[in-house]
Amino acid sequence: MPNITEKINRERFRNYLSKDFKSFRGSLEDYVSLYYGDKMSDFSEASIPGMFLDMAAYVGDSMSYYLDFQFNEMDLETAVDIKNIQKHLKIAGVKPKGPSPATAIMTISIIVPSLLNDINEYVPNQNYLPVLRAGAIITSDTGINFELLEDLDFNEVDESGSYKYTFSINSNDIDVNSNPKSFILQRDAEFVSGNTVEETINIDQQHVSFRTVSLSNSNINEILSVEDSNGNPYYEVENLTQDVVFKTRVNISEDSGSTKDVLEIVPAPRRFIVENEIQSGLTSLMFGSGDENDYQDTLMPSPESIALNLFGKRSFTNFSIDTNNLLKTDTLGVSPRDTTLTIKYRTGGGIDHNVSSKSIQNISNFTLEFNSDIPVSIRTKVRNSISAINNQAASGGERALSIDELRFIGINSRSLQSRIVSKEDLIARIYTMPSSLGRVFRAAAISNLDNPFSASLFVISRTDEGILTRASDTMKKNIKTFINRFRLVSDSIDILDAPVVNFMISYDIVVDKNKNKNSVIQTANSKLSDFFNIENFQIGTPILKTDITRVLMSISGIVSIIPDSIKISNLSGNRNGNIYNDFVYPIEDNERNGIVYPPEGGIFEMKFPQFDIKGKAF
Repeated sequence: MPNITEKINRERFRNYLSKDFKSFRGSLEDYVSLYYGDKMSDFSEASIPGMFLDMAAYVGDSMSYYLDFQFNEMDLETAVDIKNIQKHLKIAGVKPKGPSPATAIMTISIIVPSLLNDINEYVPNQNYLPVLRAGAIITSDTGINFELLEDLDFNEVDESGSYKYTFSINSNDIDVNSNPKSFILQRDAEFVSGNTVEETINIDQQHVSFRTVSLSNSNINEILSVEDSNGNPYYEVENLTQDVVFKTRVNISEDSGSTKDVLEIVPAPRRFIVENEIQSGLTSLMFGSGDENDYQDTLMPSPESIALNLFGKRSFTNFSIDTNNLLKTDTLGVSPRDTTLTIKYRTGGGIDHNVSSKSIQNISNFTLEFNSDIPVSIRTKVRNSISAINNQAASGGERALSIDELRFIGINSRSLQSRIVSKEDLIARIYTMPSSLGRVFRAAAISNLDNPFSASLFVISRTDEGILTRASDTMKKNIKTFINRFRLVSDSIDILDAPVVNFMISYDIVVDKNKNKNSVIQTANSKLSDFFNIENFQIGTPILKTDITRVLMSISGIVSIIPDSIKISNLSGNRNGNIYNDFVYPIEDNERNGIVYPPEGGIFEMKFPQFDIKGKAF
């Protein structure tokens, strides 16, 4: 007959749910009191048993904390450490970007002498047409520089042979017979905000595989060029296994149907990838692993170069491989050594670069080039006559993506395969466009029910004051060019402006008789203004009246909300000097069960919270 008492004594109760110091100590004290109560009874902080319990509980608490921390850091959705988040984004193929620059279409005007042509008409003298060289800088009233990235040639003609400029008579320069002595020529050109910086970095003689150099400026949005002291160019690539790059050159073909540029494939033995730090905003360049002084075309080093020297042995069964020598292969590009790198890049950007129209006029630096046989006096007059103005507001400037936005993009980018298949793929590509191409504030993709291979992409930008505005045509062209690399051949994507619905809110509340009504109303309006901040809205986000009720009832002093007093109304046009969007939207017809739905691809915006929130207190 087995001894039941001994069997029961061997089965001791265990609790593995303790997670903190207090729970660990309590469980340990109960265990010791139960099984070793005849030997230890004093577990106070001053006792020896209490000291051992505290030590064991401390170790358990620390291990539990770090175990939970490490487990959370393994997933992008729960990670909090910036370095770990950046590693997760790198695995997902997402490269953090700094603030994006704004793009402004500038109208450049010059005055050139007139010429009487063969049919007795006065026209601009084509011999005096200059070229405005890239690098011209125009400064806005707020001190933001806009730079011309490509030459603006007034001699350029279109396919029909007509000059691309427009001209008008200079009314201030007419002879006694009312004939024009000069003309005002105008051409539009694209300028980008920010500054071009050239930095030199000295590289020592030692070979370093995957050498990394950091740039001194933050918020860099584009690397323009990298050259060593021998004039060898280094090319930016997506990853170091990419050994060729695409490069465009001007097409010199005389065929009428030829394109402006020709695309070429260029070998890139000297290449680098760009990495941006989320926290500091600094940018670093990582080069390949090959030796610059021992560059070869072979994919793998020869066996004798990677085998360890086995001098002194006359016989052996196998040989050892020095794995460090495998990194010296040129397959991943070469690493610079004993040279000076000259790195030219562009820095700057942000929402404050979306300056208003007619605010960019100060030409601070420019170069005009003429034919060599033009008199100096004519050159001086044309150069002194140059002027510029932006007839439209600059757009495309946006702040750097926040951690939460990067986390959202990274989660949706895990399944990307360098192509756009789903709507999530499309949105992830839009938000990870290179900063130099500009960035939209919000984007949304909606499937076309009539055509499964077609989708509508709605985009919207912001002004420097944070007010929603339509994305510029240049921004849409950049989006088109960028997503076309990942689009499936059979798919079509329509890029559309997201309708903006401006609205106001009114409400009636009952206030505690011991509270000041005006003070409670001001607090309520401030809370609602924060809640309806445009940062909290996406394209397609509805307005829930229950959210408004929840915000109001969280304010001290509000006793109740008068039933059916919460009203949401559309605002458009000019209202008491406030200019709203012209889009008229019947909100009452689009409210169902206390939820107000936006139009297809639309977004709600409370444009002037100080005027668009009206409350009454009783």
